[in-house]
Amino acid sequence: MVALAIEAAEGKKAEDIVVLDLRELTALTDYFLICSGETDQQRRAIRDGIVQDLKEAGAPLGRQEGGNR
Repeated sequence: MVALAIEAAEGKKAEDIVVLDLRELTALTDYFLICSGETDQQRRAIRDGIVQDLKEAGAPLGRQEGGNR
């Protein structure tokens, strides 16, 4: 699923993609994906693309930051 999220972000031209593996640090989440985009519109497209691709793959999505701003 992490590879799918990275691929989705790259597909929307995300920059500076970083994945933090938190599996051994917390039970709240497995990974934290951080990336950037040039404009608010691009950042929303990146977020929406990742969420859509993960939902289509059947990933259990928890809380997401960065929406509705």
